[in-house]
Amino acid sequence: MPVMVILAAAALASLPPSSPVNVAAQATATIRVIRGVELKFGRDNPDAPPARECVLKTADGSAHRAKLIEFQ
Repeated sequence: MPVMVILAAAALASLPPSSPVNVAAQATATIRVIRGVELKFGRDNPDAPPARECVLKTADGSAHRAKLIEFQ
């Protein structure tokens, strides 16, 4: 059995190193923005999702800055 492990290790060591792969994806989503709603998460809730700064592009092409919270 130890011989097989040594042979397997030698075979893996002889393989050429793989080159890193960069992956990028762009997504489009349709969202509903509810204005005037204030969400408060208590300080006792460390699992509250953080708000992220985003730029929203509307159907007419205008852009608006917003803080969004992602919910699952």
